[in-house]
Amino acid sequence: MKAKASIKRSTIIEIVVFSVILLAIVLAVIFTLHPKEVATKAHVYCQSETAYVLDLNEDKQVQVKTEHGIVQIEVKEGKIHVLSSPCPGQTCVHQGEKSQAGESIICAYEGVLISLYGETSGVGEITI
Repeated sequence: MKAKASIKRSTIIEIVVFSVILLAIVLAVIFTLHPKEVATKAHVYCQSETAYVLDLNEDKQVQVKTEHGIVQIEVKEGKIHVLSSPCPGQTCVHQGEKSQAGESIICAYEGVLISLYGETSGVGEITI
C-alpha cells in the first residue's frame, strides 16, 4: 500500500515540476517576442528637477551642471548616452546608448536621471 502512495506522490511532483518549467518557458517566449517601444523623448532630471526634455529625433548635446561639475549628454541617431561625468565610478558613461521606452541612465553620485519615453508611455513622478 505504501508503494502505491509513494508512486502517486512522485508522479504528482513530476507533473508539478514539469508544469512549472513549461510555464516558465512560455512566459520567457512571450516576453522575448513582445516588441519594445522605441523612445521618442528623453527627460533629463537633476536633483528631481527637470533639466531638459529632449527629442530623440534631433541630434544634440546638452550639459547639466551639478554640485561636482558638468554631466555631458548626447542625443545622436535616436539614441542617448552620457559622454562624460565628474562622478568617480563613471557608471553612467559605461551604461552606453539607450533607445527604448522605459530605459533609464542614472548617475546617482551627481543626482542625474535620464528617462526615455515613447508615444504611449507616460511620465510619472521622479524622485532622486
